Amino acid sequence: MESPPVNSPTVVEELRRKTKECTVKAVCGRHYVRAEVLMAWMREQLQRLIDYVYKDDLGRPFEAADIDGRSQCRYLLVWAILLNIETGDYGKYIEAFRTHHIDDRKIPVKVTELKEVLERNNSEASFLEHLCKEFGEQQWRYLAVQFEFNMNTDCLEKSILPICKKARIKAGGSAEVWQIAVQEEFVDGRLREAVRSNPHAIYYDEEYGKVFLYICKKNLESELTPSKVLSIRS
Repeated sequence: MESPPVNSPTVVEELRRKTKECTVKAVCGRHYVRAEVLMAWMREQLQRLIDYVYKDDLGRPFEAADIDGRSQCRYLLVWAILLNIETGDYGKYIEAFRTHHIDDRKIPVKVTELKEVLERNNSEASFLEHLCKEFGEQQWRYLAVQFEFNMNTDCLEKSILPICKKARIKAGGSAEVWQIAVQEEFVDGRLREAVRSNPHAIYYDEEYGKVFLYICKKNLESELTPSKVLSIRS
């Protein structure tokens, strides 16, 4: 097997580039990650990621199946968050998350709870403080809200609505009505089917790919944030 060119990017650098490719700016100004696309890439590169992070170790503490969910729990998003913290080397902290069963289903996790768990690793205080702060802030980008049929949102304030485009239809009383565009992976099956027969409700956008159009009602004088959206329908 040929060795990679001397100046070729590491697989962690490749992951960070892929994450940026999968990052979208929502209409609210915040950014979210197309997690399904990123995880598909990670599954293909998982062994390379493991080998790189533990390149200086004699063995490997886990196998790919322990991360991608084939064995029991999935830690792909947790590891992606750790590896994307560019101000330090946090890849091996995936072992602490696995030990304490903080998998993809457990995030978002409170920073205080995360600190309590990681303090058991006897890490340096300043190092630990930075890791918890960065993880706490970045995790929301990977957890964009999933739009569901007849949705009335009841989300955490920090949640991100993956709306890539919007256009106001009308305003009256205490609410406004908007048409919003949402990428396919953030729309559940029933909501997709609700507009499947409407050729004007689905289209391919050059920048965002396949998107679905829906009607969204929100409170007047507020942004399209999870706590402000009143309802969504086809």
